[in-house]
Amino acid sequence: IAIMRLSPDGSNRIYATYLGGSGLEQPHSLIADAQGNLVIAGRTNSNNFPVVGAVEGTRGGYDIFVTKINASGTAIIGSVIIAGSNDDGVNISSDRSIGPQSLLRNYGDDGRSEVILDHNNNILLASCTRSTNFFTRGAFQGSNGGGSQDGVLIKLNPNCNAVIWSTYLGGSGDDAAYVLAQHPLNREIFVAGGTSSNNLLGTGAGVVQATNAGGIADGFIMNVIDNGNSASIRRTTYIGTSQVDIIYGIQFDQRGFPYVMGTTMGTMTPLNATYN
Repeated sequence: IAIMRLSPDGSNRIYATYLGGSGLEQPHSLIADAQGNLVIAGRTNSNNFPVVGAVEGTRGGYDIFVTKINASGTAIIGSVIIAGSNDDGVNISSDRSIGPQSLLRNYGDDGRSEVILDHNNNILLASCTRSTNFFTRGAFQGSNGGGSQDGVLIKLNPNCNAVIWSTYLGGSGDDAAYVLAQHPLNREIFVAGGTSSNNLLGTGAGVVQATNAGGIADGFIMNVIDNGNSASIRRTTYIGTSQVDIIYGIQFDQRGFPYVMGTTMGTMTPLNATYN
């Protein structure tokens, strides 16, 4: 991985650094804190990827890494690997030449995950695992739900040297957690992505769409409560048609209304939309 920090006008390079080991690395998402420290998440299959903290779980294939670099680019503040014995941080396949299948539909879908910071600078990560023994702690779902993969949701401390909690997120089909955001008012976490499961945890009465509409995949949004050292589910809704539907973005406005963005191959009914 190559990382460069530029001046605000882009005219000067403040630092440039490599990040990796003797195998293969792929960056997926990054975010800077108020002090300019950089948090970057992705996957690695190097057995000597730099770790300043912990290796959590049994390594095998690709593993998820989260690394925090200081603002000058001269040192790693913390670096953690979270793993299972199969591929982690991989959505369906790391080889896009296989063409569209399951939740691997578009360019870059094999490496979609997102890292953000909460209001206390804790690190939150949404990603995927193909491991049945992925590392969990304080989980609302402690085991794989089935299918070829599940989503995962992970919280690390601000120094990025310890996992606070880690959980599976998935049902009996293929599930992928691509994006997440924190509610600005109640601090709850909203994670979204794609699923072929019809039994995600938290679905039921009082949500927009309580059941999977069918087809290869529906989008989903899961409302998760951060209890400090553990996580729990408040509710989950599907968003989809009888065709392929996947959510690739979620954000909040200042009043706490969530906005989601994605793709559909089905017919969604426009609502209160001038252009449709």
